[in-house]
Amino acid sequence: MWGDAAGYYVYSPALFIYKFDAAKLPEKITEKTGEGFVVNEKGKIITRYSCGIAILQSPVFLATHWLAGLTDQKQDGFSGIYHLVSSIAAIIYSFFGILLLWYFLRYYFKRWVALLTIITIFLGTNLLYYTIDATGMSHVYSFFLFALLLVLSKKYFIEKRSKQQLIYFIFISFVSSLIILVRPTNVVFVVLVFLLDISSLQELKSRVKQVFTPSNFVILVVSAFIVFLPQMLYWKYSSGSLITNSYEGYGFTNWATPKIKEFLFSTNNGLFTYNPLYFVFVIALIFMIVKKQRNGWYIMLTFAGLIYVYSSWFIFSFGCGFGSRNFVEYTTVFALPLGYFYMNFLKKDIFRWVLIGSLIFLMVLVNVKLTSSYNKCFIDGDWNWEEYKYLLKARKYDKTLTFSQAFSLNDKRDYSESINITVDKITKVNFRRAIVKTKLRIYEKDTQASIVFQIAARDTLIYWNGVEIAKQFSENEIGKYKLIKGDFWLPKHYTVNSEISTFIWNRGKDSLDIKKIKVHLE
Repeated sequence: MWGDAAGYYVYSPALFIYKFDAAKLPEKITEKTGEGFVVNEKGKIITRYSCGIAILQSPVFLATHWLAGLTDQKQDGFSGIYHLVSSIAAIIYSFFGILLLWYFLRYYFKRWVALLTIITIFLGTNLLYYTIDATGMSHVYSFFLFALLLVLSKKYFIEKRSKQQLIYFIFISFVSSLIILVRPTNVVFVVLVFLLDISSLQELKSRVKQVFTPSNFVILVVSAFIVFLPQMLYWKYSSGSLITNSYEGYGFTNWATPKIKEFLFSTNNGLFTYNPLYFVFVIALIFMIVKKQRNGWYIMLTFAGLIYVYSSWFIFSFGCGFGSRNFVEYTTVFALPLGYFYMNFLKKDIFRWVLIGSLIFLMVLVNVKLTSSYNKCFIDGDWNWEEYKYLLKARKYDKTLTFSQAFSLNDKRDYSESINITVDKITKVNFRRAIVKTKLRIYEKDTQASIVFQIAARDTLIYWNGVEIAKQFSENEIGKYKLIKGDFWLPKHYTVNSEISTFIWNRGKDSLDIKKIKVHLE
């Protein structure tokens, strides 16, 4: 729960726990969550992000809030199990988004093609990263909404019964409004869905006639008002106006000079650099266009248009992210050219399957490897290929502290020397686990000494854990040197200016001798 993710999330605790009374928030909570939201001079909780994600997360938040009370944990919305809200919600919405995408693809392809397509997209694009890592961001939720809109629209346009059509259109109106609330630029997708599967001017006229009726217009307006009402009420609370530009100072400032090359190929979140599978999407789209398949041109023009629009944002990388994160939700429509590629280009040609299949498999492996090693931000410049290659390698980090003579702890010495690692030296890789090994001997079975692993920033302790040493010694091992270890799972978020430390804490002021301490990060 940090930065942008905290800005999306804050609506839930602010509404359900604190009634938007900033004075009741936990102390220094804006600093502890990366200032994704702030408290202004008027005592108002201010976030520039819309409430769409919070609406989608609210069932998980309320269930977590209930569970916190049931298990006697703090019900403050920010500590303990509340950190699981976005992770659980993202997995749920990703799962149902994939099911809906499968259902949509079955209108076009056989089962095996639909299955292979969704597996490739999940493992081969940044959908994976935003499902399991940056779970508080908007993209996996938009992915679910996009897939839902595709299914509803497909049913609406093939449905002949007027009553059923009306029901589908009501759902389409609400889902479309929520898509735009979550991320206003996603209005492009709503337009794309309207044009999907049209292959002639006559079909376009027929669809316009079907959709743009007086009754449908009323449904659209009413549903949009209902969906946007919570946001307008928040804007009224925060700014005094029902409509406000919360992104003032941010925007698309590079229309004349879009950073297209950087957006696509930079080591700093480049689309193809982190998602090489998009090369296959482009080839598949060209193949569709050459074969004069419907939707080929629509999707290609949408792809090109999105590249131009997103490259015009004042920061082409969109800050910290993984591989042009704006495209996560659009994998729902890129599934069509990929499925067509599998079904029509590869066919039953064994040579093509082996060659192209191997290349796609390698592209998937690149995405999986980068997902496992990436640490929130690429901070080493826009074209630093050395650091990018560092991410691709199976990197680990080891540091050892060895004593030429045994380092003794006793009733006058509480702590051993420590291994210290400045986080900015290892921040390129998203280390998840620390294994600390130490060779030492103890003289009493009930010694209270522990292996300690901690992360601290300035005067703030971010993470602390300890493993009792005595539990790893049997009675006949007392007085003998033994290699023991402590296994620690690192927190998801810790700042670049923090420091990792590991040492032996002689809490009971007992006697023990230490020969070495080693920390291994992976």
